Amino acid sequence: MYRPERKTGAQDARYFATLADSSRFGSDLHTFAATSGSLKCRQVAVVADGAEWIWQEAGKYFASRTQILDFYHASEHLWNVGRAWHGDKTDAEKTAAKEWVGQQKQRLLAGRAREVLSLMEAWEPRTAEHKDIKRRESGYFREHLLRGRLAYPDFVAAGFHIGSGVIEAGCKMSCRAE
Repeated sequence: MYRPERKTGAQDARYFATLADSSRFGSDLHTFAATSGSLKCRQVAVVADGAEWIWQEAGKYFASRTQILDFYHASEHLWNVGRAWHGDKTDAEKTAAKEWVGQQKQRLLAGRAREVLSLMEAWEPRTAEHKDIKRRESGYFREHLLRGRLAYPDFVAAGFHIGSGVIEAGCKMSCRAE
């Protein structure tokens, strides 16, 4: 949990992490949110990697929340397509994949996720493996697009982070008793 502050970024940052199962995670997160005061917030955002259980747990405890697909994880899925579509063995293939992924990331950041999905769906893979990648990754983006989780310009304008890096970095801090 954090409160955004325009000049300095996150203010009053607090983090919660656990290795518990999903249902325990959800109830513990709700308790954490209640004790942190975030249940009184006008806007709550959940930034996640796209795992369905996270959205389900967030939905149980935070009825009016903004769901954000972590941009880094979205980019990883673009790389799956880029490598399959353009190859990753030769320098030329790697360059083509890198350029394609870069263009799609810019489209996502510009609020043009439908174009990204349309390009994926227009791809005609030749191998069964690549057809499976197309099916899986197109489904991933279609689901998140339909759920409004790819509206990155809107999220940024509202002051939300579009990546979980700031949270993950905070969770890596630890305290050891000497």
